[in-house]
Amino acid sequence: MISLICLMYVLILLQGTFPNLEYLSFCFRERTKCPSRFSDFPDPSSLLTGLPNLLNLNVYDRVWEEIFPYELVDREIRLRMLRLCRLCMLTHLWKEDNTQPCPLFHNLEYLHVLRCGKLRNIVPSSVSLRNLTRLEISDCHGLINLLTSSTAKTLVQLERMTVIDCKRITEIVAMEDGEANVAITFNKLRRLELRGLPNLTHFCSGHYSFGFPSLDEVIVRCCPEMKTFSHGVLSTPKLKGVSDDYSWFSKRNLYWEDDLNTTTRCLWEESNQYDTRLLFRERVENSEEDEDHPSEDEDHSENFEEDEDHPSEDEDHSENSEEDEDHPSEDEDHFETTEEW
Repeated sequence: MISLICLMYVLILLQGTFPNLEYLSFCFRERTKCPSRFSDFPDPSSLLTGLPNLLNLNVYDRVWEEIFPYELVDREIRLRMLRLCRLCMLTHLWKEDNTQPCPLFHNLEYLHVLRCGKLRNIVPSSVSLRNLTRLEISDCHGLINLLTSSTAKTLVQLERMTVIDCKRITEIVAMEDGEANVAITFNKLRRLELRGLPNLTHFCSGHYSFGFPSLDEVIVRCCPEMKTFSHGVLSTPKLKGVSDDYSWFSKRNLYWEDDLNTTTRCLWEESNQYDTRLLFRERVENSEEDEDHPSEDEDHSENFEEDEDHPSEDEDHSENSEEDEDHPSEDEDHFETTEEW
């Protein structure tokens, strides 16, 4: 029986046979079982050229280093949804050194990147994401930041942004050289989730002004270095609180202190206090355990006291020697008897 992945391989080789194909999802886990079949598997440029009406593309477990090569720069791609998972060699979706405008992502509405450990950036400054409504990034430990300020300005349709478990990321929007008095507005962003980002310090470290006119859900969890949201002016007219619970958004989990920056600071302080209390409690519990279970030195001391109550064999022998002095041995009696004679 021909596997689904091999069938897709044949489909790609027959470029032009399915010009109206809109949905394609394939996984390369079987490439170790039939490596000869995948040694000359077409690169993404061939794939996108052969399927001009493709709307939804999912790629799993592939060794591509890039998804959109330079050759496609002048092509208008209809792609709406793109999911990339476990692409161990992927370093970029579009080459960083290409500075000319790129139309490849103009129609993209949903981008999900998961477990691409070598990925250095999502897109360079030249790329516009003007129709993107949902952005999800998870387990991409090569990222230092998510987007440049130039790309962030194009996210006018973005409704949801999720960044989870990226160990090295320090900020979401990166400051660009030579920029001053920058204002960025996320007109439609309603939900922002930042979770499991141990090195995240700010949403943006630059003194930029951010407007979030539609934002009403913010989740910040396990971001121990995030002391403030941003250094610039913030506008969040609909936001009533920040949650630290990602499972569901409830008013019972909301924290709010005047504004988003102050709330972020309070959450950071409370988290540190909790960590301190937890550490203190652990130390107290360990101390109580030590009292219940004395150390070897204490056991040795107790044994020494017992030894004083119960003398050793040497001490018994010494006492017996004293008794022997009071009661002379048979040899001594014999010696005295000999002197009398």
